[in-house]
Amino acid sequence: MPYDFIKEFLQIADDAKATHFSVIMDRKQNSYYTKFLLSREMEDLQGPSIWIYFDAQFSNDDIQTLLELKGSCVKDEYDTKIGKFGKGFYYVFHITDLPSIVSGEYITFLDPRARFLPATGYSPKRRRCIRINFIEKEFKKCFPDQCYPYEKMYGCDFTKEFKGTLFRFPLRENLNKINVIRMWKINQEMLFLRNIESCCLYEVNGLSRHQIIWQTKINNIDNCRNSRQTVIDSIDDAQIYQLDIERINGKRKDSEVWVICTGGHDKIKPESSELVEFSKKNRLKPRGGVACLLAKSDNKSLDELKSESFPNPSELYGLIFSYLSLSKASNLKVYLNGNFIIPEHDDSCDSYSYGGCCNFISEYDCFWDSYRYGEWNKYILFEVLADLHVKLLEYIMNLEIRNMRESPNFISHVTNVIDNIWPLKSLKSNFYLKIFKNYGLRVISKLGDNRQRKFFWTEANGGQLVSLQDARILEKEQANISNILINLKVPIQIVKLDKEKMEHLNNIVKSKEPRNFPYTRISGKLICKELQSLRPYKPKDNVFNNDNTHDTLFQLLSFILQDKDSFEFLDGLPLIPLNDGSVGKFGEYDKENIYYIGNQEHIELFPSAGSSKFVSIYLPNDIVRIFSSEAFSKVTNIRKFDATAILDLLKYELPNENILSWNLNDNSIIINNWIKNIWSIINKFGKNIEFEELSKFPLLPVIIPSNMLIKPDIYNPLLYIDKEHFLIPVLVKLKLRFTNMIFPENVHENLKKCILRYNHVNVINSLEKVLLNTNISMKQLFKDSNLTALEYEKFRIFISEGIDILIGYGKYQENFNNILASLPIWPVYSKKNIFIDAKSGIIHSGITFFSFRDNTNFYNCFFFKDTLRKLGATSINEIDFIKNHILPDLKSSTPSKDYIHFLKYTLSSNNPEIEKCFKQHEAIPNKSLTKFVNVDTLYDTDNTLFQSIFADTDKVLPPELQDNHSCLEALKRIGLKHQVDCDTYIECALEIESQVKQGIFPINVIEYRAKDLVQYLYEQINTLNFNDEQWNKIKGTKFILTEKTNQNQFYQESKETFRFESFENLCSQKYKKICWTQYPLFDENVEPNDIFNVHHPEIGIPFIENIIEHWFVVVTMLKEKKWNNNNKRELKNVINEIYKVMNENSKEENMKVLIKSKINDPNKKLFLNGDDPFDEKNWVTGKDLVFGLIADIGFRKIYKVKDCLKEYRDLLLLAGASEIKTPSISLLSNPTFNSKDKLLNSLLDKLVSQSDDKNFDVIFIIGEEKIGANKCVLSAVSTYFETMFSNGSNKSTENKIEISINDTTPNIFWVILRWLYGQSFEDAAKSVLRKRDEFTTEKESYELTFLIDILKATDFYEVELKDEVEDLIINSKYINFANVCEILELSDKFKATRLKDYCEKYIKLNRQLVIDQLVEFHEDTNERSKMLDLLLAVNE
Repeated sequence: MPYDFIKEFLQIADDAKATHFSVIMDRKQNSYYTKFLLSREMEDLQGPSIWIYFDAQFSNDDIQTLLELKGSCVKDEYDTKIGKFGKGFYYVFHITDLPSIVSGEYITFLDPRARFLPATGYSPKRRRCIRINFIEKEFKKCFPDQCYPYEKMYGCDFTKEFKGTLFRFPLRENLNKINVIRMWKINQEMLFLRNIESCCLYEVNGLSRHQIIWQTKINNIDNCRNSRQTVIDSIDDAQIYQLDIERINGKRKDSEVWVICTGGHDKIKPESSELVEFSKKNRLKPRGGVACLLAKSDNKSLDELKSESFPNPSELYGLIFSYLSLSKASNLKVYLNGNFIIPEHDDSCDSYSYGGCCNFISEYDCFWDSYRYGEWNKYILFEVLADLHVKLLEYIMNLEIRNMRESPNFISHVTNVIDNIWPLKSLKSNFYLKIFKNYGLRVISKLGDNRQRKFFWTEANGGQLVSLQDARILEKEQANISNILINLKVPIQIVKLDKEKMEHLNNIVKSKEPRNFPYTRISGKLICKELQSLRPYKPKDNVFNNDNTHDTLFQLLSFILQDKDSFEFLDGLPLIPLNDGSVGKFGEYDKENIYYIGNQEHIELFPSAGSSKFVSIYLPNDIVRIFSSEAFSKVTNIRKFDATAILDLLKYELPNENILSWNLNDNSIIINNWIKNIWSIINKFGKNIEFEELSKFPLLPVIIPSNMLIKPDIYNPLLYIDKEHFLIPVLVKLKLRFTNMIFPENVHENLKKCILRYNHVNVINSLEKVLLNTNISMKQLFKDSNLTALEYEKFRIFISEGIDILIGYGKYQENFNNILASLPIWPVYSKKNIFIDAKSGIIHSGITFFSFRDNTNFYNCFFFKDTLRKLGATSINEIDFIKNHILPDLKSSTPSKDYIHFLKYTLSSNNPEIEKCFKQHEAIPNKSLTKFVNVDTLYDTDNTLFQSIFADTDKVLPPELQDNHSCLEALKRIGLKHQVDCDTYIECALEIESQVKQGIFPINVIEYRAKDLVQYLYEQINTLNFNDEQWNKIKGTKFILTEKTNQNQFYQESKETFRFESFENLCSQKYKKICWTQYPLFDENVEPNDIFNVHHPEIGIPFIENIIEHWFVVVTMLKEKKWNNNNKRELKNVINEIYKVMNENSKEENMKVLIKSKINDPNKKLFLNGDDPFDEKNWVTGKDLVFGLIADIGFRKIYKVKDCLKEYRDLLLLAGASEIKTPSISLLSNPTFNSKDKLLNSLLDKLVSQSDDKNFDVIFIIGEEKIGANKCVLSAVSTYFETMFSNGSNKSTENKIEISINDTTPNIFWVILRWLYGQSFEDAAKSVLRKRDEFTTEKESYELTFLIDILKATDFYEVELKDEVEDLIINSKYINFANVCEILELSDKFKATRLKDYCEKYIKLNRQLVIDQLVEFHEDTNERSKMLDLLLAVNE
């Protein structure tokens, strides 16, 4: 039994704007009222029935829809209605055969099977429906028994208009015992309706008493009526309102408080754009609503309920609504209403409906999964309803906090509220369908995607709502740590949630939807980041407000350190409980604040450091384990007590001094036993000691040169001795120190390097360390030591005695050999007593030498030559002497006459090896003897071009070398530049450019040199084969003479230069007119010749862009009146030359785009369309010009192209000029119809003279002019006049008739009469046109107007002159794009078909021009529309 049909009528009532809705189960039989009925078949329908009533009338359209029983599943045009009429009405035929409706003045019966209503017509047929005006037809008087059942229902007596709508559904016999309690379950049908304010269900027994079964009404309707009825297509403006509902069900009375949020999206979100067309097609709007039950009671009134808080509403198993409830529960904590589209499973309907009743909705049916319908429903659910749900939750939370802020149970109450309205329960249960699980997660995700959405409760700062982004989530079970975090100096906004809610948040994060979901679960890392906001902390400061005990700190640390990720974020936080009761700061790199895990013995070992360097010895074991872990130590300043700790703590016990005097009898802390103990502990840790830290303390004992303590230093080691040696006094002078202490083998390697055993190798190594430590050279070390000659001798003996051992060791230590060889103990030949190392000198081989130095490095060591050779000293030959002793000194020496003589002698030997040496070095003196240079940088002045360019410069040889033939030839062989080639020519050009910049030489000298250089290029261009790179270098070098600043007044704004310019920036004199403002010009003396131009045609030609810019400058200068009339001719030549060059370039395809982009500008008047350049009217833009135009259209600023511009057609078209295309149309071979053969010439003479009116029998009156004519003549050649004269209605005077002419002018009528009398049209027209002085219009406009008027007259008077007039108009060329539409309209009006055809073709050929003119110049909208219609008609 489809009881849900009642919901369809509830929907119908709401759409009809009814406020009250009732259902009555009528069990009366009414068996005595069966006589006066519409038909006998209706007797069985007087019994039990179901009535439905609502207090709004049906409109005629609504009734008609029901009568037609439309099956369309599309919503009607009113998208604010929640359902549709007709479709749901089908369901009533499951329980009744003849439903009836009373509304207004009509009663309607529906009989779709045609079984009950009376038959009508010739062949009587029963009607399927009937609608009767019961007042007009006196229905009650005619059929009282039929009316009887209605009369007890809501005042329906059929005598007056019924102010509502009443349905009656007579029940079939098998349905008479319907269970009225089951007939309509009590649910929340009114929640999402817009108008219904109360509903009730009655039962009527045999006594006609209405027994109420249940009743529901909204008590606060005045406060929420507008909100319910308003349709909002916006989430931001969504309606949120409260419904106070009272329900009566038998003796039970329930009170409920609901809060509802309704709204929608004004448009589909972009990511769901495919639903836009679907929504339009189905007239759907993305709307919906969410309802939440705040409170419910069966023993309290609404007033009592509202006066309390709403912490624990009744359990709600949410339903899905489409304005009315659907048949599937969502099991959410809210009711969801959406503008869903719902598949109907009725086999008779293959479409979809909206709202109303439907069959069971499963997770897998097409409600969610069909291609478009499912997508739409999911969009409503996940986008619209989720947004509304979030807004509702925010409202509820703010409402509860506002109402309960002062309550003693405030905190627990708020927590309960969150639990009760949280969108989901456990995800582990099968309580939800998957789609509703996803919906709940979607709502939660939206709660967190905006910082402005404050839903989550924190007790921090006195309690407040915060957004998920600001919330720090913690499990409820961790109350202790929560209280600690809330009471920090900067309270952390802890939000306590149970595990299920945190699981929901984790699921959203895992799903990555949204990708950056701001869920932050509290962790040790996060706490550290929050505490970082208090930095910097003051000394002895902590993070707690009022708690200075370590117990709270222990708890906080235990929680933080559970998260290993927190380790890296502890830096700077005062969270370390120290043994002295204070708190220390964590630090990753702060070595000055390291804290150690130790015991009491360790603390007592370093009394100066005290307990402040040790963490509390009372730390809980879990913290101790973490503090002691390697991972924790890597990122914090907590360390276990080890050798490193000792080194750190030593700084509190020892002074920071490099050398400390040491007295064995000293009773201070620096005593022998204490040092032994320290070294004992250090040695205990062996190789694990941090040597760098150890080296900061003076712990090593020294015995020679005196007793002291020094810092361990591998770069300044001590030598261990146990007996005397002859060299020790010498070594002490060289700053070596000695000790009697030695380290065991297991100590750190660097410690071993701090004390070395005394031997040949270690002495040398120790000397190396002294050098490194003092940052001086070996030579300086020996110099500072002031050794005597004897002590030098002792050292040479020491080295010679151990030379084989030292050399053997040096095989594996390259640097050792260098140190050994660097000992400055070897004397040399010199004016002074000088000692050098074994690598700086030379073993003399007997060759005389030249040297720039007073002191040489040739050894004077006869008895130690073998030792020197073993140490690497070398002998020398002639080539090596030059390479090693002449060439190296060149850079530090200046040329001299002696060196020149040495050079002449050496080069004259013709030794290739020697020549090679000098070729590779800057060994040749320049002319002024100021420096040495490479020979390939000098030029042979025997070459005339080089002599011209480089004369008086330092780029030539000294005379002694230039004049010596054999020396000069040798220099040529090794690179002296003596021939001009491409490279040397470039160098000459660069030299000119350099001389210009330096300004050393007079400008006239440089000009002379530059002229020679350019003329050489022009003369030798056939032999100088530059490659691309070389030529580009030449083109870019500024060595070309330019034209001096022009004194000619005409060539103003010339491009200025500094007299020299490069080829690529110069322009030839022959292009002067088209570029003088953009380019400097070649000096006449260096203008490229023809041969050069053949090789390099690109030189001297201006670029098109620069020509255009020059063009613009010339036009601007003209506007600025830089010239006068005396320059007129020359200026025109310049302008025409520019046009000519530009026009030629405009023919090139690769230039068109560039030229067009530069000059196609409606604001630039660049074209001289006339003779006088000083007349501003002659200057126009390209768009102002039209080729083919006969005359200017001045008022529209459109001009014909005059002869002076016609030859520049390609340029003008690129600049925006237009070109009229004239249609080809064949003219009549003999268009002129001439009536001369019909008439005598005398008739024409008499007509023209008008001297004797006795010959005329008709007088035409045109204004104030009278014209006489002959009826017989006119009737013979014109059917129009023949008809006129045969009419007989004209005024007659003495056998003459007078005819008034009002449709034309005298001149036009004269032309028509003359032509009718046989005169040619040309002659007839001349008789009028010669009177042109009477008109002020332009000739072309006047003549076109004349021809149009003639055309009008030929049409009106039906004379055969029309074809000739059409041809004249066409051939006159007066038709243009500005008037063609108007002429087209007139040609159509006057039936001038040939002219019309010509205009249509003209428009098609010049379509864009015509459209532009229409849009630009017809401001009158009607006029423009009319013209455009004509144009469109042509196109069709």
